[in-house]
Formats: sequence, C-alpha cells, structure tokens
Amino acid sequence: MGIIRKLPDTVANKIAAGEVIERPASVVKELVENAVDAESSRIGIEIEDGGKRLIRVSDNGTGIGLDDLAMAVESHATSKLKDSNDLFFITTLGFRGEAVPSIGAVSEMCISSRARGSDAGGRIEMTGGRKGPVKAAGVPEGTIVEVRNLFFNIPARRKFLKTTSTELSHIVDIVTKMSLAYPDAGFRLMHNGREVFNCLENEDRLRRIAHFFGKELQTELLSVRSGEGPLTIDGYIGPPSHTRSNTKLQYVFLNGRFIRDKTIASAIRGAYAGTIPAGRQPIVVLFLQIDPREVDVNVHPTKHEVRFRNSQLVYLSVRRIIEDKLSSAGPPAIQVRRELSEELDRALDKDRPPAETRPRPSAPPGWDRKIRRDAELFEPRVMPPRPAGTAAAPPWSEPKDRAKPADSAPEAPLPTAAQIHNSYLIEETADGLRIIDQHALHERVLYEQIRQRLAGSGLESQRLLIPVTVELTSDEVILLSGAGEEAKALGFEIEEFGRNTIALRTIPVMLQDCNTQEVLHDLIDSLQEDRQGEKAPQLRESLMRMIACKAAVKANQRLTPSEIASLLQKSRALGPGATCPHGRPTTLTLSLEELAKHFLRK
Repeated sequence: MGIIRKLPDTVANKIAAGEVIERPASVVKELVENAVDAESSRIGIEIEDGGKRLIRVSDNGTGIGLDDLAMAVESHATSKLKDSNDLFFITTLGFRGEAVPSIGAVSEMCISSRARGSDAGGRIEMTGGRKGPVKAAGVPEGTIVEVRNLFFNIPARRKFLKTTSTELSHIVDIVTKMSLAYPDAGFRLMHNGREVFNCLENEDRLRRIAHFFGKELQTELLSVRSGEGPLTIDGYIGPPSHTRSNTKLQYVFLNGRFIRDKTIASAIRGAYAGTIPAGRQPIVVLFLQIDPREVDVNVHPTKHEVRFRNSQLVYLSVRRIIEDKLSSAGPPAIQVRRELSEELDRALDKDRPPAETRPRPSAPPGWDRKIRRDAELFEPRVMPPRPAGTAAAPPWSEPKDRAKPADSAPEAPLPTAAQIHNSYLIEETADGLRIIDQHALHERVLYEQIRQRLAGSGLESQRLLIPVTVELTSDEVILLSGAGEEAKALGFEIEEFGRNTIALRTIPVMLQDCNTQEVLHDLIDSLQEDRQGEKAPQLRESLMRMIACKAAVKANQRLTPSEIASLLQKSRALGPGATCPHGRPTTLTLSLEELAKHFLRK
C-alpha cells in the first residue's frame, strides 16, 4: 500500500485558510473586497469582541443568485476569472476563489443573498468546512455574510489572537484603506454596538482623507496629479513641516488596491530628501492607475505586493511629481538654499541692491514653519544673552522651579572629552580612548532614570496650562485607549474630547520642552510599531523607550563643556557594553595596543 494519499477536503481547506486567514482583519479584508467588486455603494461592517465572536459584512451590491449560492462556498470557485488569460488582466480585488471556503473552514459562516433584480433570496450555512443546503430566505438585494467564532475548530490558532483592542485596530486599518480607495462607496464600521466611523457615499477624496486624518491636516495637504503616459497619478502629499516617525501615514493604491512597494517607497524618500529631518517620514496618499497588463498582482496571497513590468518608469514618475510639487510650493529648506545662493551672488556684485531690499519669495500658508535641522544649516540660531555668572542648564537637568536637594552632588568637573561633528564625544581613558554617540548614551541614561523612578515614587508629570487637543484616526484612538493605564503611569493623562479627538492634559516632566503634538504622535507611532507587544510590561517598556529617545540630546546638537561633563558623570553607572534602549551601541572603545597596531608601532 502506498504512503501518498489525498488529504480530506476539511484538512485541505484548513491549510488553505492558513494562507489567507491570519486573523479577524483578514476575514474583513476578503469580505469587503468582495462587496466592492459586487459594485456596492453602501457597505456595513459589524464586529463583536474584535472580530473573534462575530464579523458581519453587508452590502447592497449585485448579490448572489440561488443557483450560485452552493457553488460560492466551493474551493477555487469564482465569478472573476474565465480562463488563464484573465490572470494577466486583473481588474478586480479578489480572484483566487479560496477566501469564502477558507473562512467557512475555520468558523461558523452564514451567507444570505439576493441577486439584484431577483424576487427571491437564499441562505447557506457552513460550519468547520461542512456546508448545509441552500434555503430560501427573505433578504434585501445584496449580500450579508456572518462569520462567528473564528478558529473555533483550531484552538492553537485562536490562542494566538491578540487582545480585542489590537484585533479591532487591525480591522480599522483595513477598512480605512478600503474607504480611502473607494470614496464613492459608503462604509460604516460598528464594534460591540458602537459606531467607530461612518463615511457617506460619493465623497471626494480630500473629504474622505479629512474624515480619517482630521481637517487640520486636510488644509495642509498639497494636491498632485499627472495624467500623462501609461501611468497616471493622483493624490495628496504632506508638506515637510508635517512628518511622522514611521510610514504609517503613507498610503499607496494601485488600480484601487492598497500596496506596499519598495520602488514607490524609494521614490518618496528620494523626493523628500533634504527637506525633512533624518528619521522622519512624510505623509503621502497616492492613487496610481496603470494598464493591468503592466503589473503582476499575484505575487503574494494577500496581494499587498506587486511586480511592475517597468519599475523605472514608476520610480521616476512618482519621484518627479512629488519633487515638482515641493519645488513649486517652496518648502523652507529649498527656499533657504535658493536665498543663500542669491546672497552670495549679491556679495560678488556690488552694483546690485543689498539683500535687505530684496523681496523674499512668497510661500503658501503652512510653509512658514522652519524645518528644524535643514533650516538651521543656513540660519544660525541666535540665543538671548545670558546673565553674567550663569550657565546653561543641561537638557537632562531638573526643572528650574524645583529646589535643589541639600545633599545633592557637587557640579561635575570639566570633561576630558571633546565633541566632534556635534554628535560624538571622544574621551581619553586609562588604556586608550572611547568614542561615544551622545544621543544613544543620553537615551540610555534617561531610560535608567525612568526605570528607577517608576520603581520608587513614579515618573513626575507636568500639567499643561492649556490642554492640547488633537484629531486622530480611529485606529490611533483605539491604540491609545488600549494603552491608557500604562501611558498614565508614565505621566500622560489623555481623555476623549469628542469623536476621534483626544485631549492631552499632562506629559512627563522630561518632555516639557518638547513639541507636545509631536510627542503625542511619537507616542502613537511607538504603540503601532510594538503592536504585538500588548502585555502591560511590554507596553510600558515601549513607552519608556519613546520618552527616553524624545528627551535625549540629539545628533547635530552642540553641547557645552558642563553638559558633556554631566553626561559622562551620569554614564559611569551604566557599565561596559551598554546599549541604548533600542539596542544600538553607545560606545566604541579602542585600546592603546589597538592604536599602536593600527599605526604600525607593534
């Protein structure tokens, strides 16, 4: 008897489900895509317990006829492909024909549908891969899919699902992307009977963007449009004055499908190079249209990754349209460079009028905000005069309004270290030297201080005289609500202030000199990056790292001798081999023997 056998359908369907259905958000994605492909103008998504207990997606699309309901839950069954040639001309969002049976294989699923123009509707149920008979049912035109108890028959997979807030935030992210891609359709998302958001149909794209990201950002966005050649681009980009610490607010859609593409990401980075600080990311919402024959969307089961036939065309087109818009709008860094060049020309030509009489180039509202690092390269900071006999307080010193303890340590002696390139410290040691990354070292020093204070009386907070209100996305509000207790323990007092708006009332004292809105966005970015670490200790660790990084001195920041001495003194307790909280080394040590070998003395 042979050892090779065909797998039972129930097992095969579970394996297929493992490729397509990762979590509740995967179910929502597949069902909403089907609703869009069915030409729906109104799509409702109802969720319970983050989708673990119930996912219900209803639409008013073309529906499924009684004769097709039984076939709709069969593997490899689809209405979106006729033959192999269609694989190279994909105009729909879903075509694999495995999503619906895969969902039914790992849940208790019920599909109720009535074809558009039909007098009768039907219903079919599928539990753990076993389908029941088609029954007549009175339902409106369109389709309703109910998915209950996801992974009920795969306990191991269900055990790996995250908390309700985390699973819900993934769902919100999926529906947000679909809503941005299809502003003609209305989307309503409910969770546990509470409305998360409700977008009306037939909205223009900018209004739809404002629905999710706020009216304040809407007024700052710049429109980009290019209708030439085989690739058309439409959308909005943020000015260099509005950036984030990650690419969360970069949305790229190709033929109505959200994608992640290295070529396009590289084009965006290149276009903004020199206009935003290092480590910051621009805000971009782009909609690309290309002949379906010029792109392969069947690279990945989730269809997030694509392959272009001519990737160079895509790169150059995206980069050029963004660069042209930034140049015409006159971002500060480009203006400053242009003005510097003109100043030099005038200095060489005495017949020209002085620089003071030259009219400054105009710029639209919003661009007058200086970009911190770029502008400072050309506009030296003028500090107010300091009273005689006083020294600047180090960035990590105690607040000015706090009395100095009587038993405090004496001031640190002048350092035996030099600062180079305003970023690194070189210190002589007994047997050689060490090179220090000032930001990484100070970040670790502050991180240890935060740990010690949390173990004692707690981290001190500063109440804001006027609370800062910020509009956030639904996903961001959910993330903050899930981390509220940990954020409060670290000095952040946050409360809801209307729909998708929060009020920040207190911040950690360490961050009192930082831009408050930027701190809040970095707090959210930190939670998003550590979305998997949702246990209380992991959340606290993530927030501690964020606070330390935000409060630490930066690269390209000049330090006074007393500041250098204070930093080196506080670092003595760290021990050798210390890294920053993110794992980067703080110090490079070279012994005298290594130096002697390098210079051929040994």
